[in-house]
Amino acid sequence: MAMELVISPAGRLRGRVRVPGDKSISHRAALIGALARGDTVIQDFLRADDCLHTVSCLRALGVGIEDEGSRLIVRGMGPRWRAPMTPLDAGNSGTTMRLLAGILAGQPFQTELTGDASLRTRPMDRIVEPLSRMGARIVASGDGRFPPLRITGGSLRGITYTLPVASAQVKSAVLLAGLLAEGPTTVVEPTPTRDHTERMLAAFGAPIRRDGDRVSVTAAALRGNEVRVCGDISSAAFLLAAAAAMPGTARPRRCGRHLCAFRVTSRRPHSGSCSPACTPTRTCACAGSASTPPGPGSSTCCARWVRRWTSVRPARMRESRWER
Repeated sequence: MAMELVISPAGRLRGRVRVPGDKSISHRAALIGALARGDTVIQDFLRADDCLHTVSCLRALGVGIEDEGSRLIVRGMGPRWRAPMTPLDAGNSGTTMRLLAGILAGQPFQTELTGDASLRTRPMDRIVEPLSRMGARIVASGDGRFPPLRITGGSLRGITYTLPVASAQVKSAVLLAGLLAEGPTTVVEPTPTRDHTERMLAAFGAPIRRDGDRVSVTAAALRGNEVRVCGDISSAAFLLAAAAAMPGTARPRRCGRHLCAFRVTSRRPHSGSCSPACTPTRTCACAGSASTPPGPGSSTCCARWVRRWTSVRPARMRESRWER
């Protein structure tokens, strides 16, 4: 039976909310913590389905993980894990499959990585190619591009790999494999991508270096750390959009790459009625300002160009512990 959802307009939006943890950082904190020796304590880990599939896969690989509600404790095993008894299920998480494949490429056993029906239609050849060049044997389904992936890991050798398409996940898979390889591994990016993996690897003790568009890493023993996951800007986006659509203020806390809280203020548009002569290329007679699309911090009353521009500015900056 179809569900009917009725949404009534609100007069104002005002308040503060703590948004869930960032998904990309939650994945990486669990995976890198598992590669380290010693405990890694993750505060504000996102308990969404994708991240929980990463946790489930790590447990199947012998990694001890304790969920204490407000924090997740990963009992790091170092670079060598235990062969799983059954195929690893990544659910619908492409991040789980791609990043975990990089680590499994350096493990001395065979593993099968699979996922749900949707994930099994997503191509994985962009990780298969560089990991195979490093020495892993990977068999993919279909025409060699799709999950499940059967990975036979072992001794890897470092390579220099130029990404054909900018991808933080592919870059991360190669760098994580590079932690288990002999010699340096370098990834060359056509355009910069998010650098969560590089920042976190450095905080865990990996010798990682950036030189322009090149990121390099060599094998190293990682040590457990404490990670406080910042708020997920994607989750905050719904509130930011709502605040932009009406008068008021919404303050999602702890959002963004560097644990930045955003304050969003919406301006009320002019309430008068436009002159019939008002067009997108003329002056709005009642507002006395150009009615071409305005810039941030302004508003117009032209019927074709009414916009509630939103000022988004950092309200407070804090570094998470792994960014120090």
